[in-house]
Amino acid sequence: MKHVVLLLRHTPLNHIKNLEAFRLGLGLTLGHNEVTVAMLDEGVFNAVSFHPEVVDRPEVAEFVSYYEAVGVRQLVERESLEKYGVTRLREDVQTVDRKEIIATLRTADVVIPF
Repeated sequence: MKHVVLLLRHTPLNHIKNLEAFRLGLGLTLGHNEVTVAMLDEGVFNAVSFHPEVVDRPEVAEFVSYYEAVGVRQLVERESLEKYGVTRLREDVQTVDRKEIIATLRTADVVIPF
């Protein structure tokens, strides 16, 4: 078993690669991997619930609705939330400080940046 961290650093509004990261996070659990999705910088906007029909983007809820059942952690960096003024997160996302994000990255076997 590997600890895999998917690192989301970009807004979900400009492209769909973050949607692919959420899909990949679910798929990686099939190989009995420990998966963490870490969001920082503009990536913190991935922790917000969107109305897909309004922003014309696919909804990640299809994938993250299974995350708790398969043990995928979702972390969002507190400092980036404050920087961008983000206050309303999906309830399944855990807010942590920068030190914990760094510790998560350092202890991972694999980090996949998006």
